[in-house]
Amino acid sequence: MMRHRFRPLSAALLAVPLLGAPAVTAPASASAPAPPARVSGASPFASCTADTFPGDTYTVGVEAEPTLAIDPADPRRRVVGWQQDRWAYGSARGMVTTVTADGGRSWRQVSPPITLCSGGPYGRIANPWLTFGPDGRLYAAVMAAGLAPLTTGVAVLTSGDGGQSWNAPVEVDADPMAGYFHDKPALTVDPRHPRRAYLVWNRHNTTDQTHELLFSRTSDGGRTWEPARAIHRPPAGDGTIGNQIVVLPDGTLLDLFHEGPFAPGGASAATAAAGDGPELLRVMRSTDGGTTWSAPSTIAATDLGVPVLPGTTTPIVGASLVPDVTVDARGRVYMVWNDARLSGSRSAVALTASSDGGRTWARPRRVNGTPDSPPGGTGQAFTPQIDAAPDGTLAITYYDLRDDTAAAGASTTHWMATCGGPGCVRGEGFRERRLGGPFDLDKAFRWFDGPFLGSYTGLAHTPRGFVSAFVMSGERAGDPQDVYVGEVQTCSGRCHVR
Repeated sequence: MMRHRFRPLSAALLAVPLLGAPAVTAPASASAPAPPARVSGASPFASCTADTFPGDTYTVGVEAEPTLAIDPADPRRRVVGWQQDRWAYGSARGMVTTVTADGGRSWRQVSPPITLCSGGPYGRIANPWLTFGPDGRLYAAVMAAGLAPLTTGVAVLTSGDGGQSWNAPVEVDADPMAGYFHDKPALTVDPRHPRRAYLVWNRHNTTDQTHELLFSRTSDGGRTWEPARAIHRPPAGDGTIGNQIVVLPDGTLLDLFHEGPFAPGGASAATAAAGDGPELLRVMRSTDGGTTWSAPSTIAATDLGVPVLPGTTTPIVGASLVPDVTVDARGRVYMVWNDARLSGSRSAVALTASSDGGRTWARPRRVNGTPDSPPGGTGQAFTPQIDAAPDGTLAITYYDLRDDTAAAGASTTHWMATCGGPGCVRGEGFRERRLGGPFDLDKAFRWFDGPFLGSYTGLAHTPRGFVSAFVMSGERAGDPQDVYVGEVQTCSGRCHVR
C-alpha cells in the first residue's frame, strides 16, 4: 500500500555540528502524571479469515496510529481508535476503538463495522481519524480499501451514542487501486453548525505521478457527503500530506498541510530530506464554508527530519511525515511538525503560530527539551501533536530518545510539554512531563525495515487538562505493541477561557 524509500545518512550529514539547546522545557517535576493505562488488548480479528489476500501477511496484536476524541458536551465520554493487525505491505485488518463514559475509569472495546473482519464491506483500512461534534455526534474517517474489486478511497462512519455502536460506513470517494491512492483523511466538525463537517485528504494518481488535495463536506451529520472535488493541485511530482481543517471563531476555514516531493501512497521523509525538492508548510482559506478556497500561501519552508534508531541508519518509519494543528478559543492557530534544521540531531519539534487568521506566522521555534546530540543520536524527537485547552494552555506531545544508552534496544519515551504564557510561541515557558516509557522501540512492528508506531498519536483536551493516546512497544511478552492513554491536569480550581 503506502511505500517509503529510505536512504542512509551521508557522512556529510553526520558531520553537522551541535546546535544550542532552546530555552524551553525544564525537567519533569516530582508531580508527574499517573502511569498510563493500557487500553488495547487481544485482537478481535485473530480468528477471522474473510480478508485473506494472496502474497501479503499480517501480524496479529499490532496496534498502531491511535486517534482520540473527547465529547465537548460531556468530557467523560472519550473514544480511542487505532489500526489493528498490520499487513506487511501496509494498512491494517480493521479499526478497533475503546470507549469510556466515566472519564477513563473503565473502557469497553468496540469494532466499528468497516472491514470484512468487523462486519463491514472493506478489505483493510488505514489512517483512522476520530472527532466529536458539539452535539455529541461522533465521526470516524478512514482510508478504506476494497478487495473485490481492488479500490482505494475514503469512508466515514458516525455514532450517536459515544461510540458504543456505529452506523454503516458511507463511501465518500473511491478509485481503482491500480491507478490511485487516497491518503490521510482528516475530518473537522463546524462548531457553529453541528451537522456540518469537512473532510480533506490527498489523492495520488500513480499513473502520471500527480496529486490532488480533495475536499468534501456534509450538512446532515454525515449521512450524505458532497462529491469530492480538488481544491488544490500541486506541481507535478509534489503532493500534500497532513491536511487538517480548523474553524476560526468568525467561521473562516483554514486547511493546513505539508506539500513536497512525495513517493507513491504518501510522503517519503528520506526522499525529501535527501534534497529531491522543496518542502513547504502551507495554508488555504475559505470564508464561505468551503465553497471556494484561496490559493495556498506558504507558512514556512522546512527540511523534514529523518529520525533513526540511535547509532544506526534504521529509519523510524512515518515518524516525521504529518504536521499537526490546533486553534484556541481566541482564534490563534498553532502548527507543529518535525524539522531537521532546529537541532544537531536533525529531528526536532518545531512550532509556529498565527494571530491574524493564518495570514502571517511567527518564526518557527524548537519546543522539545531533548538534550541535543549529533545527527541520528539520542537528541532526536519525533511525531509531534498539539492541542489547546479552553483556558489557552497549549500541550505538545512527542517521542524522544534521550533515555537511550549503549545497551541493546532503543529506549524511547513519550512526553507532554505544556505552556500557558505569552512566551509559548517563542519556545519559552514549556514544562515537560513524562507520559510513558522508556520502552524499547527496537521491538516494534517492522514496516519497510524500520519500527512503525504510526505517523501520529492522539491528543485532546478536557476542561481540566489534556489526554494523550500513544503506542509503546516491547512492554508485554509476545505482543509487539499496545495503545496507552495518559492524562495531565493543567488547571485546578476555576478554569477561565482567555
